[in-house]
Amino acid sequence: YQEDEKFMALCHYIRQFHQERRKVVVYVERRTTAVYLEQGLTQEIPHLRVANAVRQVNRGARLKEFEEVLELLFDFAPEANADKIPDGHCPQPYDVFLTTDAYGAGINLQDASVIISYDLAWTPDILIQRAGRILRFWRHPRRVHLYVFVSDFREDREGMQQMNGINRRLESLTRRSQH
Repeated sequence: YQEDEKFMALCHYIRQFHQERRKVVVYVERRTTAVYLEQGLTQEIPHLRVANAVRQVNRGARLKEFEEVLELLFDFAPEANADKIPDGHCPQPYDVFLTTDAYGAGINLQDASVIISYDLAWTPDILIQRAGRILRFWRHPRRVHLYVFVSDFREDREGMQQMNGINRRLESLTRRSQH
C-alpha cells in the first residue's frame, strides 16, 4: 500500500477528514477495488471504522446482500435514515463507507460531508448522482467536499475532452448548490 500513490493520497484525505470528525463516502468502479481499499485502510489507519458494501469472495468480490448493506447505511448515516431504522437496532458507527455505484442513487448519506470518487465515473451524470447522496437539506448549513481522483490526461485527447466535460458539470453543480 505504501507504494500506491493514489491509495496514499486517499489515506491523506481520510485522515484529515477523520480528524475533523467528518464522515466520508468513497465510490469505486470495481468491486475488487472496494475490497483492496478496505484492507489497505484497515492496515494504514487501524482506528478507522470502515463500512463496505462489497465482500471478498475467493479471488473476486461481490456486493453484499441488500439487507446487510441497509444495516451498514443505518449505522453510517443514522440521522439521514432515522425514519427507517427499526426499533431495537444497535448502531455501530462508521467513519467511511466504501461502495460502488450500485449505491450511488436513491439512498440517503447526508450524515457524511465528503464524497470521494476514487475511480473516475463513466459519465459526468454518475458523478452528479454520487454527489447527490450528500447534497441535500441538512439541519444546519455546512460545507461539503467532492473529490474526483483523475489521471493525467494531457497525452490523451479523448480523456482530456471527457475531463473537461466533467469539470463543466461539477462547476455547474457548485454554482447551483451555492444558491
